[in-house]
Amino acid sequence: MESITAASIKIWGDIAGYVAWEKGEPCATFEYEPKFLRNGLDLAPMTMNLRDARQGARWSFPDIDPMTFHGLPGLLASSLPDNFGNKLIDSWLVRHGRDPKTFNAIERLCYIGTRGMGALEFYPQLSSKRLDQSITVDVKELMALVQDALTERTRLDARIDEGTADKEKAEALLAILRVGTSAGGAVPKAIIAINDKGHVISGQSDVPKGYEHWILKFDGISEDKPDKFGTSFDNGRVEYAYYLMAQDAGINMMECRLLEENGRAHFMTKRFDRVGNEKIHVLSLACMSHLGWNPAGSAGYEQAFYTMRMLRMTYAEQEQQFRRMVFNAVSKNIDDHTKNISYMMDKDGVWKLSPAYDLTLSFDSTELFGDQHKMTINGKQKDITIEDLLSVAKNMGIKKGSKIIEQVRDSVARWDTFAGQAGVQKDVRKHISDLHMSLKDTT
Repeated sequence: MESITAASIKIWGDIAGYVAWEKGEPCATFEYEPKFLRNGLDLAPMTMNLRDARQGARWSFPDIDPMTFHGLPGLLASSLPDNFGNKLIDSWLVRHGRDPKTFNAIERLCYIGTRGMGALEFYPQLSSKRLDQSITVDVKELMALVQDALTERTRLDARIDEGTADKEKAEALLAILRVGTSAGGAVPKAIIAINDKGHVISGQSDVPKGYEHWILKFDGISEDKPDKFGTSFDNGRVEYAYYLMAQDAGINMMECRLLEENGRAHFMTKRFDRVGNEKIHVLSLACMSHLGWNPAGSAGYEQAFYTMRMLRMTYAEQEQQFRRMVFNAVSKNIDDHTKNISYMMDKDGVWKLSPAYDLTLSFDSTELFGDQHKMTINGKQKDITIEDLLSVAKNMGIKKGSKIIEQVRDSVARWDTFAGQAGVQKDVRKHISDLHMSLKDTT
């Protein structure tokens, strides 16, 4: 397999630009296709705007965080697979005689091809077109493949090679995981589609009529606790309870559900980058403004408000962002890094704040995973007070700061009700309630 160092990028059927990684260079270079500039669609207005492109600009960014962007402009890095997806790609590479260390970021984009999140597509495609097939998903079987991938790649390869009657189906199951998956936490993800009868199929490409695109987070899988495979960790139920609580607090989210089987509850959320089979262009705050999430605390919520103003978003959207910040502070959602705020662009080039996502508590049965927010609030990562929240409101021009804080606190105070609706175990419910109370005492 020869190395690929250049690719073309398409959006909505048009070539938007080209990326190349020259030998010996520390990062890739991007330039727009001249014909694309005529339509006025500013895909990355904060870092690679059309005005400069029309003057012949080409971009490379050697100084941005390599752990977040991997040598690519944020526009393209937004389509890279997460850690778990990369594990599966590495397994595929080994099976095809390629050292994963030699597989560069452009090649990983080409492996994603047309199956990525958002609307960008990458050519030439490196993976087989048969991976685009929509097949029925057996969640239990899928879980076993995921756990093997987390635990040991050789076990995953063995599962494919031995005792699998339909190898194409096994490969297609893996394709679900190769895009939109994450081992950054304890819960990997899969891209699926589901109809009104609850039938689940793979959802990484166009899906049949009657199906909708969703993301599923697995319950009962942990990289750190393989011996407890299949045992519910309650993470799905907790995230669903947070969804109910966030809705009550006035936060805009896509529809979420629980898929329950064999005592487990897998959290599902409808994708906001798909309307039917139409793709929506999406960039996270990290990729829009080149704000890396390493180290934690290197970016603040104020930068999110600044970005929204530069994108000419409405006051209502900025107020919604403030509400989400308050919710994260009060509910102890500390995994609030720059990839967890996103913006969507329609075909008219108008940017909007995306629905909220990944609103939950990072915990195991005994403790919270850390005590510091990933983004600062009034310059602080912990011990956030009401005064801090009001200071952000004042500085960012949010008119109803006190009222919003009160509304969010009232919703979080009803945690036990939402947790009961989601079926969260009583001991977990109380543990999380105590965390909320300790935060309220400091605010």
